[in-house]
Amino acid sequence: MDRESVSQSENPQSVASVFDWFIQFNVFARGDLTPIEVAPGFFIPLLFLDPTSEFNMMAAEGWIFSAFDACSLTCVSNQNAFNNNSTARSERTVFEARLLSKDDGAFRWTAGAFYKQSDDFRQDRQPFLMFPFLDNATLTQSVYADFYADPSNVHLDDFEELSFYGEASYAFNDQWEVTVGARYTDMEQALEESTTATEDQVVSPKLGLAWRPIEGTLVYFNYTTGFRPGNLNLGQEFNARQLAGAGDTVIPATPLTANPLMLTGNEAAALATSRITYDGDTVDNYELGIKTRLWDNRINLTASIYYFDWEDTILAFQETNLPTINQQYNDNAGAAHTQGIELEVVARLTDRFTVRVGGDFNESELDDDFGAVPSGTDLPYAPEWSAALTLDYAIPLGGGWEGKATLNQTWLAKQTRSLNETLTLPQRRQTDLRFSLGDPSNRWLATLFVTNLTDEDKVVIDGTSALFGTNVFVFQAPRMIGLEVTYDFAAQ
Repeated sequence: MDRESVSQSENPQSVASVFDWFIQFNVFARGDLTPIEVAPGFFIPLLFLDPTSEFNMMAAEGWIFSAFDACSLTCVSNQNAFNNNSTARSERTVFEARLLSKDDGAFRWTAGAFYKQSDDFRQDRQPFLMFPFLDNATLTQSVYADFYADPSNVHLDDFEELSFYGEASYAFNDQWEVTVGARYTDMEQALEESTTATEDQVVSPKLGLAWRPIEGTLVYFNYTTGFRPGNLNLGQEFNARQLAGAGDTVIPATPLTANPLMLTGNEAAALATSRITYDGDTVDNYELGIKTRLWDNRINLTASIYYFDWEDTILAFQETNLPTINQQYNDNAGAAHTQGIELEVVARLTDRFTVRVGGDFNESELDDDFGAVPSGTDLPYAPEWSAALTLDYAIPLGGGWEGKATLNQTWLAKQTRSLNETLTLPQRRQTDLRFSLGDPSNRWLATLFVTNLTDEDKVVIDGTSALFGTNVFVFQAPRMIGLEVTYDFAAQ
């Protein structure tokens, strides 16, 4: 399978100023910062005194340095605007072979092999525009072009997976059945422009036990495992290259980047390098549940309790000791668990009216201390509870035509957005309505819908940044009214 996409985004001058500040900072940091005493007790970096330094040669072309000013994001910028043009291509080859047992007797089995190879290429280019006073600034233009040509802008991700799996089920009688299985996965990933790669070999066992004490009732226990592969934080590889330019000189703090540990360029680069890779994580899933039918099969009840045991959990963090604006990275946070209960009831109260009610209660916490984050801390984006109510009412209209009205109400508890922050996303709810009309042949279906009927506007993504002093929020989508018309060519 081959796929290609091209996108282009235009950024305003305010965003260009942020990147301009970062380039200014890097030009300063990679210069010779050896302190020179120019007056008793007064020292300034050598790069300010050397007329042949990159810093002074750019200044001679009119380049403005404002990285240390309190208004560094609003002071006059050298860069007026820039775009981000992205090209992405994927080439994937997938092969799977499977063998199945011949019949549905007491013993059934499945065995197979799976292979996947993919080359995912992405290139980001940032055409930039300087202010007119730098139109002829050859060196300055070249420095900015080199910054945007950083190797991390080109990703060639070579991914290969080979898996073998098998599963067998045996029914002892009409009531008891056991299932066992396993899957072996060998997964490798490498990025052409990166100095690192990831590799995972994982065995994922499976066990299931089913008991049917009476007709229409199933009690089950399942044990399964899963994993997510490790990966790379390309932003930190970019940091390592840029920060190393300062060598053994301490990187000075600025209005946007503190340096609380007074790291030198090489020390900061080493810290960024330690954040480039992270390992995969694994989870053991235990679930005990029941599915049963009641009231002459008019009520379906499903309930389960579960426990997920995470090892080396992958979570997002911020490295505040890095003297750079790009501090985000993924890392393994040790052990964690998720446990809870789920319940769903579907009741066909009449031939026309059906009610669905469901919900869950959930606890997700760290089991190990991670740096300054203590065990028992809630995992991010793991609300303690959620609930849903759906009402369906069918309306026969004669001549084979049928209408249907559906009301769907959902609730979601508040949740944290990261481990090391106190900000939370608020509890929210949403009401949706649908009115459908279908013809006798089941080919045509027209639906009038209203999403977010009460126009709720709770925050669903909080992009607040203490670093930039900005507040960026994504709210629930506003009330939307629309009409859908579908035609099924395959309907008989």
